[in-house]
Amino acid sequence: MKKINLFILSSALIIAPLTSCKTDDNKGKETHFPVKDFELIGFDSNKPYTVGEIIDFTKMSLLITRNDESTETIKAFSNDVTIKGASTEAPGSFTFEITFENKTNNYRYSVIQNYVTLDFNGGTFEDKKEIKLPLYNNQVDLSKYSPELTSDDEKSYKFSGWYYDKENTKRATYLIDKNFISYKNATLYAGYDLDYSDEFIYSINEREGTCELISPNFDNPFNLVSTDTLYIPKTIEGYKVTSIADDFLAKKTIDETTGDVSFSDYAWLANYRKIVFPSDSHVETIGARCFKGVVTLESIELPNSLLTIGKEAFSETKLNGTLTLPSSLRKIGESAFSYGTGNLLKVEFNKNSSIKVIGEYAFQNNLSLHEVQLPEGLEEIREGAFSNCRDIINLNLPSSLSIIGVNAFKLMEGLKNINVNKDNPFFTSLDGDLFDKNITKLIKYCYGENEKEYTLPNSTLYIDDSAFNVFDSFISLQKLNLNEGLIYIGSDAFNGCTFEFTIPSSLRNFAINAFNGYKGTSYKVDAKNKYYSCVDGLLCSKSGRTLYSVPGNYDARFFILNKNVETIGEYAFF
Repeated sequence: MKKINLFILSSALIIAPLTSCKTDDNKGKETHFPVKDFELIGFDSNKPYTVGEIIDFTKMSLLITRNDESTETIKAFSNDVTIKGASTEAPGSFTFEITFENKTNNYRYSVIQNYVTLDFNGGTFEDKKEIKLPLYNNQVDLSKYSPELTSDDEKSYKFSGWYYDKENTKRATYLIDKNFISYKNATLYAGYDLDYSDEFIYSINEREGTCELISPNFDNPFNLVSTDTLYIPKTIEGYKVTSIADDFLAKKTIDETTGDVSFSDYAWLANYRKIVFPSDSHVETIGARCFKGVVTLESIELPNSLLTIGKEAFSETKLNGTLTLPSSLRKIGESAFSYGTGNLLKVEFNKNSSIKVIGEYAFQNNLSLHEVQLPEGLEEIREGAFSNCRDIINLNLPSSLSIIGVNAFKLMEGLKNINVNKDNPFFTSLDGDLFDKNITKLIKYCYGENEKEYTLPNSTLYIDDSAFNVFDSFISLQKLNLNEGLIYIGSDAFNGCTFEFTIPSSLRNFAINAFNGYKGTSYKVDAKNKYYSCVDGLLCSKSGRTLYSVPGNYDARFFILNKNVETIGEYAFF
């Protein structure tokens, strides 16, 4: 049995006979009156000790009275004091003896034996239903006691540890290595849980009382190939399952020589059609790339405990119908649901949603998605979050939204209307188009109304990245009127567009790829512009020495590079 002493000094040291002698502190004293009596301070004769418990004399002292009635106090555990007979190796009533100089006193004390009863709670250990273990020094080693439970339901159960209650709601705590401590008689109850060792590889954090699913048990490939519903357990070995690790469907291999870790992706082998969590699940985190590439996955029932969905967690899956996100969810990671191959129609958030962040490219390229309900409390929609979701018709942005990343709504050419809550201090909607609050920056133009001509508000200073970007060039807009006062055009602003426009005299600058992918037949520039010009339908610098852009539908049969051109821009022919 492993013993752990609770005090620095061992019992052998404490009870060793010590000779009575005068200390160095006594040198120089002229006289010594004999000891009349002394009292042991800090000792309680009414308090019993337990078997193996150390009688800690380091916390006691002697109050000494000499014949001249003078008093002094010294430590009981010192070179001037001899202690005999202080042992707690067996239960009973005993006496120990303390001698100081010419005086010896005896003290009565008692030792009791406490026990821990292990109730196997329906199981057995060595054909016993319970066992009584003696405590030594208030502790007992429980490491070798693992009862087994046999059930009539043909399910396999595994011993999950010891609990203070029969219902297994409060797990017993240990000092170290399964050494249980109790200062009185106690009863512990065995706990059992379904045995998931054939299904999952998992990691238990005893201190936190949690479990993380690392991967399926790849030694049993039946779990991947023949299981169409993946059930995420509430607990494993009695510990709450709180997370699913990154790369859940990747087998990790560690090189014994170098220690390098390699991954083998098994997502292609998985046949999951549905992922189910119990209604009282504890899962808070679904890690990065957990189910990426599971092309059979059609449905997930996310738990109400979920806080975070990791990067690419459900990317390239076949989700269908409505995706319901729990009210507990705070963050959707980068590309979490991107490149869906199914028929995902709607994304909705439960009432009282806690969502704060929709990550970069979170829903990118879900071509069937036509409705997204964005709740109050949402603060960030990051770069490309809904890019190329072409079937979404309406978006309602909450008052809490403060950040919209670049290209968040790129290629959403089905949009008819973006409505912004009037109380939003950062953004506004004008005729269904998205602007900053002061209407100085156009963030997203909505094509869905099928208008043939659009005029920018006079207050517009900037056109944001991809503001007019489309995938399908067969749109109704034929003419864009850029206002005088406009000073900047962002990246890919007109990519895929065919409508005509005239660059106003006020424009001072544009992104290097602002006109990348523009499919018009020619450019027009106001003659008063000090920075740019149009030469034979091409966009050039004012001097004509730099060629910035050749429109995509320019008739190249008659193209002759102007002799004044000295520099060709990086995206001139894109």
